[in-house]
Amino acid sequence: MPVVRSPQSETLRLNQRPETRDMRQVCLLHTSDLHDHLTPSRAAALRALKEEHQALLIDTGDAIRAPNVAVMPWRERAISLLNEAGCDAMGLGNREYFFRNRGMAWKTGHARFPRVCSNLTGVPGVECWTVILSSGGVRVGLMAFMPTMIAPGHWFERLSDNRFRPWQEAAREAASALREQADLLVALFHRRPEEISELMAICPEIKLILAGHAHETEAHTEHVPGTPYVSFVGEGARQARLIRLRSPEGTVTMGRLVDLG
Repeated sequence: MPVVRSPQSETLRLNQRPETRDMRQVCLLHTSDLHDHLTPSRAAALRALKEEHQALLIDTGDAIRAPNVAVMPWRERAISLLNEAGCDAMGLGNREYFFRNRGMAWKTGHARFPRVCSNLTGVPGVECWTVILSSGGVRVGLMAFMPTMIAPGHWFERLSDNRFRPWQEAAREAASALREQADLLVALFHRRPEEISELMAICPEIKLILAGHAHETEAHTEHVPGTPYVSFVGEGARQARLIRLRSPEGTVTMGRLVDLG
């Protein structure tokens, strides 16, 4: 069945009146691939939206300036600004990776929110999965996947403090662990978009996929009837997406973008 791709060009301005809230409903605010373009004014806009809509602010990686296997001499400002915005969780991207745990801590260790990566092990402070509670009491289970930076068994593992595991194996384990702990299951997928269909097959209970790493400037959604919605928000901290999910039905209302200025 073909994928339905929507450009989702409609924007929601900051002064627009929020929709009527349902206590069985949770609102998510999705950002991704900020690439160090998050500014204090944009962080304030995210904070205002989060408070206005009682939303959970979730980032899906590559927020910082440093490239993949490198660190900057200063702490990453994007993490500090996400703290100010009230970020609730972050799925790590390849920019957040370093093969030494000390470097991982320098890049993102000042986060005041959970850092999640299901297919990376051995990093203190990074969770394989997590459950966050919405203002209405909905338990949202998060699993997250980043690109495999060092293939299992590669000789470079001898220099690394941490280890990658097959993401498919990690997805099955995370889904099993979250099944009894969460009302809704959401995946943060910072990998190749072509792998998303495989994730859907492995974890059919996923209600929503928040994607990154596509390196597309235009935000869009993808959906095949009977499968989860997939949200891409583009690069550069220009927009975020408001998404509403209902529990226990698991229905998803997608599509509207927020212009961050």
